[in-house]
Amino acid sequence: YGGSANQILANQTLSTVDSEPPVIQIESPVDSTFYPATVNLVATITDQWHDIAQVELSLDGSEVTELYSAPQSSLYQRWLTDLTEGTHQINLRAWDEAGNQANASRSFTVDTTAPLIDVQGVADEGLYNSAVQAQIQVTDSHLDTVNITLNGQPYQSGDPISTEGSYLLLITATDLAGNTSTNRLAFYLDLTAPVVNITYPANNSETSQSTTLVSGQTEAGATLTLQTDSYIDTVTADYAGVFSFADVPLSSGANLITVSAVDLAGNAGTDASVTVEYVDTINVTGTLTASNSHPLGQNLNVNWQLGNLNNFAVSQLPVKVELFQTAGNLLVGSDEQNIDLAAAGSHTSSSTFVTDSF
Repeated sequence: YGGSANQILANQTLSTVDSEPPVIQIESPVDSTFYPATVNLVATITDQWHDIAQVELSLDGSEVTELYSAPQSSLYQRWLTDLTEGTHQINLRAWDEAGNQANASRSFTVDTTAPLIDVQGVADEGLYNSAVQAQIQVTDSHLDTVNITLNGQPYQSGDPISTEGSYLLLITATDLAGNTSTNRLAFYLDLTAPVVNITYPANNSETSQSTTLVSGQTEAGATLTLQTDSYIDTVTADYAGVFSFADVPLSSGANLITVSAVDLAGNAGTDASVTVEYVDTINVTGTLTASNSHPLGQNLNVNWQLGNLNNFAVSQLPVKVELFQTAGNLLVGSDEQNIDLAAAGSHTSSSTFVTDSF
């Protein structure tokens, strides 16, 4: 005998039973969170002892859809699209190969409506001639953040804006679902009245014309009104501020011409005026120079000069020089010319007459 040996006394076959259900971890959507119309469902489903046999998704208790993962992956993913506004619930059911079932659910809210931004007191491209206040109201069922800046600096609704210049008001509002609204308003404060400068005609000037041009300089885009006696006219200054009234009628004597301006913001400037003297009778003096005797049959030259007694120039003034025979006061020659006279100036010329017929 001297040795030992192992000996099997009895055999029994045992089977293990897997009673553990799969583990479902829903990563997205987060419970009780807000989302836009599209939601990415992301879940991890694992089982300690068996592979996952089947996964089903239901939305709001209906639309059962089977989900699949990539080989050797526990990640299940699906895009939920075209969701209506309101609260939704998803439910995941998973079975392992042993038939164990697990359930997990999430509730979330779909919000597709962006915040509503209402601004009173200023408008985009507005032009104002006094201090303004931007009254801002943002409404949303699930409002998250509101950011308001004026020229890049924080602005509080209702704060007065009173310094002349350009402004940019920017309002951005975001709700809990990520919907964003932006309102951008550019406006300008113009607190300065326009200045009117009449450059033509000069004040206290004289003219022989029954109408005159009135021109000058003011603020670009301003509306100008001219009045003299009962005559009224309106023009708009160009981009450089230049204005012009054509053919302004004048009455005989002194004419007071007044021009007023209102700029695009509604500021009214101080009136500018000039006085123009309309002289409908031209005052001139004339002299003639000729010899007291002249040989018959030879041309007679008569030198003459006209002087302008007015303070305005005269153009194309008709002048007629006539030669009469003393006996019988008989007209024997005539010379007609049109001359130009400078203001307070003079013009010298001559006329030649034939004396053969005397």
